[in-house]
Amino acid sequence: MQVDISGLTKHYETGTGSAVPVLSDISMSIGEAEFVCLLGPSGCGKSTLLKLIAGLEQPTRGTISFPGESGGGGGISRDCGFIFQNYALFPWLTVKENIRFGLQMRKVPRKRQLEIVEEYLTAYGLTGAAELYPSQLSGGMSQRVAIARALCLKPKLLLMDEPFGALDAILRLKLQEEVVRIWEKEKITFMLVTHDVEEAIYLADRIIVMTPGPGRISQSVRVEIPRPRIRTNSDFTELRSRMMGLLDGSQTAQQPLPLDLRHQPYVQPPARLSI
Repeated sequence: MQVDISGLTKHYETGTGSAVPVLSDISMSIGEAEFVCLLGPSGCGKSTLLKLIAGLEQPTRGTISFPGESGGGGGISRDCGFIFQNYALFPWLTVKENIRFGLQMRKVPRKRQLEIVEEYLTAYGLTGAAELYPSQLSGGMSQRVAIARALCLKPKLLLMDEPFGALDAILRLKLQEEVVRIWEKEKITFMLVTHDVEEAIYLADRIIVMTPGPGRISQSVRVEIPRPRIRTNSDFTELRSRMMGLLDGSQTAQQPLPLDLRHQPYVQPPARLSI
C-alpha cells in the first residue's frame, strides 16, 4: 500500500482554549512494500503521525491518501494494521482468542477462523501458549501475539509504534530479526516508530528523521546497506555515527547524508528468509 501525506498539521486543544502544535506541515510519500522508520526524540509527534495515518485521530490540516485503494484517505482502513508498544491485548481473552478477535469482527466463517488461528499460532511459536492469558505471557511472547493478531488480517500496511521499547536487549534484537523476516515474506508496507538509531538502520529502507515538537521532517535518509545487515560491519557503524551526528546537530555539510525528501520507486528485494 502506498501512503501519500501532504501538509499534515496537528494541534491539540487545551482546557484553556489554546492550541498545542504537535506536527507541522508534514509531507512525504511511502512506497508500496517499503519499510520506513520514523526516528526522532520523544515528543516529536512520531506516534501521533501513525495514529493519523490509521485514522485513530484526525488532522488539523492536511491530507492522507492511499492511492489505488478504495476509500482513498481518512478513516481506519481494513487494509491497515496497528501494533502498539504496550501490545494492547485483551486481558480477558486467551492467546488464541486474541488472534481470532479481528477475524470474528470481519465475520470470517468460523471454520476458516480456526484454520487461520492455528496457522499463525504455529508460525509464531505460540502453539503451547494458545490457552494462556496475556498476564501469563512474557513481553516477547505478548508482542508475537500482537504481531500475529495484526498479520492474520492480511493488512497491506502495518504501523508499529515502538514495538520493542519495553523489551530487554537480547529479545529486542531477536524480534527485530523476526520483523525483517515477516516483511520479506509478506511484502507489505511497514512504518515503524523508534528513537533507536541502530534499530532504524537495521530495519529500514528509509529513515525519516523528525525534529523536536512541533514535529517536522528534518531529513529523509535512504539506507543503502545490503540485507541481511550486520551491525558490526563498517558501513553500518559509519551510518550509525553519521546519523547520531545528524540528530545531535554535529553533522556538517562536508559530510552529507543521502537525502530523499520524496519517495522514489522502490524495488522489493527477493525473500531470503521464511518464518
